[in-house]
Amino acid sequence: MLPTDSKPTASPQGKGSRRRRHRRRPAWILRIWWVVPLVAVALSAHWISSWWTSPSPRHPPLPGYIAEANVLRQEFLRFQGKPLGDPALEHDFDRASDLMYQGEYPSAAVLLETLAKSAQLPVIYNNLGVIYVKLNDGIKAVGAFREVLARDLQYPTVRQNLARFKLGNSADPVTHEVEPNGTDRLANVISLGKSVDAEISLDVNDVDCFRVTSPPAPRDLLRVELANRSQSLAPRLRLYDADGRPLDWSKESQDPGASLREVIAPPPNTTLFLRVEGLIDTAGAYSLTVSAMKAFDAFEPNDDILNATKIGLDQTVEANIMDGEDTDYYSFRGSARGTVTIEIQNRSKALIPALTTFTPEMANNGFGPKLSAPGSDLRFSMKAESGKTYYIQVWSQSKTAGDYSLTIK
Repeated sequence: MLPTDSKPTASPQGKGSRRRRHRRRPAWILRIWWVVPLVAVALSAHWISSWWTSPSPRHPPLPGYIAEANVLRQEFLRFQGKPLGDPALEHDFDRASDLMYQGEYPSAAVLLETLAKSAQLPVIYNNLGVIYVKLNDGIKAVGAFREVLARDLQYPTVRQNLARFKLGNSADPVTHEVEPNGTDRLANVISLGKSVDAEISLDVNDVDCFRVTSPPAPRDLLRVELANRSQSLAPRLRLYDADGRPLDWSKESQDPGASLREVIAPPPNTTLFLRVEGLIDTAGAYSLTVSAMKAFDAFEPNDDILNATKIGLDQTVEANIMDGEDTDYYSFRGSARGTVTIEIQNRSKALIPALTTFTPEMANNGFGPKLSAPGSDLRFSMKAESGKTYYIQVWSQSKTAGDYSLTIK
C-alpha cells in the first residue's frame, strides 16, 4: 500500500501526449501572409500600367473624311499608273486616320501635309480639308479642297463636302485671274480644259502666275494656248516645274497681238507653273487654256517591261509613239516553229521605228534593224521557243513620233 500523501508519477509518454493535445498549429493564411501585399502591389502596378498605356477615347469619324486605305491604293494606281509600293505611305495614311479618331486634329493635319508632299492624291487633300474645317481654318480647308478639284473637277466626296460645310464653289479652280498672283506662292490654281481670263497691266510691271496639274496616268500630251485678246500685248509664256526649275517648253513673241501655242508632255499628276508677262513693256488682256490631248494609245501605260502589253501571235495592234520620250513594251508566247517574225508597219510619215528584244528572263537580247528614213516599215525575225514568254520594246529613232501597227507572226 502506498502512503496516502504520495502522488502517482506520470509516465513520460503520458506527459508528451498531453503537450501535443494542447499545441495549436498556425492557420495556413498566417504562413503565407507575405503574399497578400505582393498581390496588392502587382494589381496596383497593372492598373497603373493599363491606365497609362490605354488608347485615347475613340471619337466619332469626321463627316466627309475617307479613312479606308484601299481608296489610297486605288488612287495611287489611277494617278501614278503603278501600284502603291511604299508601305510607309499607307502606314502614315492609317496613322493620320487614327489621330483623327483620337481627336488629335492638329497632329493629323501635320501628318497629312507631309503625305501630300510625297503623294499628291485627292483622298489626302480631301481629308486635309475636312481636318481644317474641324480646326475652323476655312482658308486652308478651301485650299485643300481646291487641290482635289485641280486633279478631278467632279470628285464626288469633295463636292459633297463643299455642300455639307456650306462652302459653295469657293474651292473651284479660277476662271478669272485673281490678283495678287505675281509669284509661284500666290499662283492661281487652274483646271485642265478650262480657260482663265487675265490681263497684264502696264503700270505695275505685271507678271501673272498660274498652277496646273497634269492628268492621271497614262502620260499625255498637253496643249498650252495663250489667246491674245489685245492688239498691244507681246506675250511671253514660261513654264516651270514644282521646284521652280525652268522647262524647255517656253514661248514668246515680239509681235503685239500675237497668240502662243505649245505642246508639252509632263509626267502624270505633276504640278506645273506657268508665268505670263509682256515683252518690251507691253500689256493687254489674254486667255490661257491648258488641255489634255488624250494622245496616248489604248495600250498605255506600257512604258516599262513590267507593264508590257500581252499580245497573241498573228494579232495586229494599232498603237503610237506619242513623242520622243515614249516607248511601248509588249510580251508574247513563243511559236511551235521556234521562231517568230515581228512586223512594224509605219502609219506615219514622221516616225522612224526601232526595236529591242528581250529573253524570257527580261534580259536584253539584241536590236532590230536600224532605220534612218521617216515612214519606214520594220521587219525582224528572232528565236522564240514554244511555251516561253518573250518581250519586245518599240521606240523611235531621233525622237520621232507617229502611229504604227504591230504584228508578231
